[in-house]
Amino acid sequence: MTFIARARGPAGAVRAEALFWLDGFIAFVALERVLILRGVAMQARRNLLKAFSDTIRIYAVVLAHALLYYALDRKVPGSISYVDFNSAFAFWQVFTTLVHRGRPSHIGLPANVPLRIRWVNLFVADFVWVTLKVLVGLGACYLTFIIFPDPAVTGSPQIPNVPLFFAMFLLAGLTGAGVGLMLEAARQTLPVLDAVLEVLMWFGFVTSGIYEPYTQLPAFVADYFALNPMMSIIEYGRAALSPGYPVGPLTLIYPIVFAFVLITVGFMFLRQSSRVETL
Repeated sequence: MTFIARARGPAGAVRAEALFWLDGFIAFVALERVLILRGVAMQARRNLLKAFSDTIRIYAVVLAHALLYYALDRKVPGSISYVDFNSAFAFWQVFTTLVHRGRPSHIGLPANVPLRIRWVNLFVADFVWVTLKVLVGLGACYLTFIIFPDPAVTGSPQIPNVPLFFAMFLLAGLTGAGVGLMLEAARQTLPVLDAVLEVLMWFGFVTSGIYEPYTQLPAFVADYFALNPMMSIIEYGRAALSPGYPVGPLTLIYPIVFAFVLITVGFMFLRQSSRVETL
């Protein structure tokens, strides 16, 4: 009996641990569902069109730029289509959304919930919601060119790298959330950051490679533009849609480390500031 009890003991502990994590995951998913649906309901009550503003914006921007590039006979690297090339706007939209909304001060959860848990819940809810809207906009754009095909705009059919494509959306969201965390931490000592945020975002937009891909940049500015982590994310996002698209010497190590450092340091500053406020 002792041997059986000992044999069952560890197995029972493993099952209990598994059930504990399963319950936690189910609770996490339920909370995310509530947060997402609450966000949809709040936007729908204000304005139904505003609830889908990201979808309409991405559809209009990508469609307009693809047609403009076609009219101007714009030269783009590799054999990427104009639609795939301008998918960069979708990654930028995810990034900017998480910058502005991925701040702990915007979390409407109980104050006794740990900061990191509240932030993770907000990040997942905002990321899922904005990514869904952006993907619907992109899908509608591709559907438009399926109905009205033009090889000069859509390019030759290629099999996309789906895991890399979604990984770039996630990395864009994490990078945006990291920037938002740092801004939240820095604005407590430098309130002027709120006033210059739009200027900083515009500078990041210009240097992100949305209009000028890395391989077509002049050599004397290419290295400086590469310091913007969104440059690597956007270029690899294009490569995911069009295998063979040249990304040059860019790697994903830099944006991954960039996002990790900003999120970690941002949490350190925020935790320290919250402790000071409670003294």
